[in-house]
Amino acid sequence: MWSWHAIEEIEHKSVAYDTFLYASRNLPARKRYLLRAIIMLNVSKNFVRGRSRDRLDLLRQDGITGWK
Repeated sequence: MWSWHAIEEIEHKSVAYDTFLYASRNLPARKRYLLRAIIMLNVSKNFVRGRSRDRLDLLRQDGITGWK
């Protein structure tokens, strides 16, 4: 099951990257790189923020709401 899931994720990544390359085909390489870097920083920031909220929510469900 994990192998199949990994293959699916690789396919999704390649489709997303191909779409990005097609959508940015008229941009110079430098601008395309900067755009990709900004997008990845934004995605990473939102991922970390979301995971932190999820962790706090799980702790709250377990009755842990502050420093002990």
